[in-house]
Amino acid sequence: THSFACIDAMTVPKLRPPAAESSLSSSASSSWSALKRLAVFLVVVILIVAAWSTRQDETATGNVSHKSMVNGFLKGSSSSSQRQRRETIPPFVRQYCNLTGVDYWMVPKDDWRRRTPAFLILGAKKGGTTGLFQTLTQGDAAHQAIVKGKLKEHLYFIPSRFPHWSGREDQDNDDDDVDDYPDIPEDAMINVAEARRDMLKLYPTAKLQQNRTLITGEATPDYILYSEYSARAILCTVPWVKVIVLLRDPVDRLFSHYNFLKDPSKKFNGGRVRTMPPFETWVTKDIERLQSYGVLPENLAKLPNYMKTPAETRGWHKYQRNTNLRAMSDRPFSRSLYALQFEDWHRNLLAVGKDPQRDLKVVLSRDLTSDRGSQVVDDLLTWLGVPQVPSASSNGKSDQDEGTVKKGMVTKYSSAPIQPQFRQWLEETIIRPYNQRLYKLLPQELDGCFDTTTTPSSSSFSAPKLTSPSNVDGTSTRVADEKSLPSFVREKCDLTGADHWMVPEGDWRRRTPYFLILGAKKGGTTGTFQTLTSHPQILSGAKKELLYFIPKRFPHWTNDEIGEKVRVAPARRDFFKQFKSNILMDQPSFITGEATPDYVMYSEYSTQAILCTVPWVKVVVLLREPIERLFSHYNFIMDPNKSNRQLPPFEKWVMDDIAILQEYGVMPQDLSKIEEYMGSKQEQDAWHRYQRLKNGPWGDRPFVRSLYALQLEEWFRNLQAVGKDPKQDLRIVLSRDMKQNTSVVHDLLEWLGVNASATSFDSITNSRGRNLGQVAAANNNNNNNNNRGTEDAVLARKLNSSLEMKQSMVTTYTSAPISPEFQKRLEAIIAPYNRRLYRLLGPKYDGIFDTTST
Repeated sequence: THSFACIDAMTVPKLRPPAAESSLSSSASSSWSALKRLAVFLVVVILIVAAWSTRQDETATGNVSHKSMVNGFLKGSSSSSQRQRRETIPPFVRQYCNLTGVDYWMVPKDDWRRRTPAFLILGAKKGGTTGLFQTLTQGDAAHQAIVKGKLKEHLYFIPSRFPHWSGREDQDNDDDDVDDYPDIPEDAMINVAEARRDMLKLYPTAKLQQNRTLITGEATPDYILYSEYSARAILCTVPWVKVIVLLRDPVDRLFSHYNFLKDPSKKFNGGRVRTMPPFETWVTKDIERLQSYGVLPENLAKLPNYMKTPAETRGWHKYQRNTNLRAMSDRPFSRSLYALQFEDWHRNLLAVGKDPQRDLKVVLSRDLTSDRGSQVVDDLLTWLGVPQVPSASSNGKSDQDEGTVKKGMVTKYSSAPIQPQFRQWLEETIIRPYNQRLYKLLPQELDGCFDTTTTPSSSSFSAPKLTSPSNVDGTSTRVADEKSLPSFVREKCDLTGADHWMVPEGDWRRRTPYFLILGAKKGGTTGTFQTLTSHPQILSGAKKELLYFIPKRFPHWTNDEIGEKVRVAPARRDFFKQFKSNILMDQPSFITGEATPDYVMYSEYSTQAILCTVPWVKVVVLLREPIERLFSHYNFIMDPNKSNRQLPPFEKWVMDDIAILQEYGVMPQDLSKIEEYMGSKQEQDAWHRYQRLKNGPWGDRPFVRSLYALQLEEWFRNLQAVGKDPKQDLRIVLSRDMKQNTSVVHDLLEWLGVNASATSFDSITNSRGRNLGQVAAANNNNNNNNNRGTEDAVLARKLNSSLEMKQSMVTTYTSAPISPEFQKRLEAIIAPYNRRLYRLLGPKYDGIFDTTST
């Protein structure tokens, strides 16, 4: 306005307007002034209303709606929005935190939400978290400045429970005792807006808004166990939170955990003492579990060198992502390996710009129960910024109060004490290296806090013979004695991280799996598998057909190149997860297996993967008359109840596939010269090249599946290369005999070493002397879905399994029969391969597929 007035004064002539013009100009000026005054008035009103609304939100009482508080939490005030625009987001947050719908990541310091929650108490199970939480939230010690949420232990940020992972896909595994594949993606992001919205429902938000001196928190011990993924969820959702960690002597904690699970006074035991193996066995089995995941090395003597390697990190994070807690039996031993957990927490705190020395407080459980307990609590309250009364340290909780607080979680020790020799072995072999690693992360005053002086026992003591691949004595071939390994193993198996190649007799892994069923598609593998697994001592894996050792699917080739060395340690870890290891460890008479027909077709590379990974396995091969199998395969694909695909006529379908085999050199161009071509180097090289191809024009590779000699020759040769006898370790079964001769099943069961005459559980007892028929029937009647992963519940489901073959694999024949002319032509092509097969199998099988064509 001043600028325009200046311009008018300098440049516009001051002319006297006519009277009419003067009146019009005066009226317009008056209207314009009125509009300006109205606009200013409206702006003032809007600002007043906005300020009033903000004030109301800050001073709201208990009648404020939860929805309005949530919206305020997500969107913040105008000042917080401005802060967010100026806020520097760490790379960690950009990588893992989805801030869509959130105006800020770090809440301003004076915001009531900064206290929701203000702290989290973490620590290993039986480390004292319950007692500390109750001490802070009850009585005079906290001066009523700390309010509880809904529960002491919300479990909100446990990875398997946390509902706000981006890209998470729920798994639906019907077999709960088989470890599900991890359903938490390794690089999953957190939906922060939704996570905060649900988290607010767990805390007394109205009280926190009304009283600015109050804070709240919770105590979930397992947030430290799931150190990578709980930390990620917490630091995305509540990055302002302070963390208290309770630590207890690792072996004392482990023993308390064991007795806690047995305690009849706990609700989960229903007033009974839970039946558990001896403490030493319980610990040893969990160590084996950690080895199977790669958290611990298979040779515990190499533990110091294994620490902080990529293999350890991969194993530890994979172990955390696995969501099947029941199968992990409470993960007892890993809870005492504090260094693994602390390192992840320290790294993630630093990644978001926090100082672990400032924002994470370590408290020793023994200090809370000592004469220093009151001082420790006072120090914690000061660290949390809670105002204290002058006599807080002296007039805190009385001894009576202390007993009342902790009574609910006191463990009744019902087991025998730890054997001194076993404790010494635990501390020296495993615990001590992790403790030394932990001390580097703790404040200097806690250095050596768990060191003990153990007097060596005068009695002789042998380290426990772990049934895992480590520390095993017996007949196993040792990697250390590499010269004694077969040349096949030295050339084709990478045993890095594995202490052996052949698992010793008596080891539960020797039965994981104990057998594989191979055979051409439509050869009867499904029916045979279902028949065998209906036996009370034979368990199925995650499913009938795992496809694990199919070359293009197998993930453990060195350099991801088919035919390179097999990385045995990770191959075993992943494969064992497909089987009921918890039952196999407890039931020495049980075996398990799987049935993937194509392992026989990929004869060179599937055998390499199998004989490197599970060299103890027995192999069942189903064979069906080649042309009959080929025709069944064709109709199976066209079956309207199956894939219902459209195919060319049978003759063209077969001859097109033969042409592909000729193109790749598997078969000669002149089919009349098959006999001369068989066994040549050209045929062998072409056959290996054909197996290595990951993609090609072959469709279902139908014809080559009926050329059994090509496939079995390599199986026989590779079995012999690792010192196995194909006549003893590979059993040929004709499909027609499975249907017509009941003695075949009996012979197979005897060959597999199970009770061939047992048709029910009634003749079998488990390792605790319980009759499995009664156990299974009782669990079946109880129908306890909460225990679907337990051994007894699995047996209850198995009790209902039918001895009849399912009809799902029966093929409906929709095509015209094979013409006699084409039948005869096919017989002429296949006959040389059949004769080659008879020579391989021996006189017993001579002429098994010969026919007389009219």
